[in-house]
Amino acid sequence: MLTFSKRDANVQTPSSFCPPEGALTVTEIRETAAALATLVQGGDAMTIDLREAGEIDVSGLQLLIAAQRSAERANNQISILADRGGTLEQALVRAGLLGPDGAPRSAREQVWADMLNKGTQPA
Repeated sequence: MLTFSKRDANVQTPSSFCPPEGALTVTEIRETAAALATLVQGGDAMTIDLREAGEIDVSGLQLLIAAQRSAERANNQISILADRGGTLEQALVRAGLLGPDGAPRSAREQVWADMLNKGTQPA
């Protein structure tokens, strides 16, 4: 099941997205990419909630990076909710985008580390 919502005209909350079936993997990538593209094109601030994600693979990480870049190009704010030590951090370590201990080794990796250090607060 895919869950995402557009901002209600009467409520000042960002659009939000939770991955389908608790996973951000190649199996759901087409549906997930379409949902995220809709949110990015909507022009609103958006939140991707990965706190409940049970699995994230390299295709999911690629999609997150693409969503971040697309939002930046569109001058939209994007926030990712993730827990320190959680599924996103584990995926970043497995992919070599953070060191084995979850620490950044470069300025590029620092972006991910900063987001994880904020815990469940928007990045």
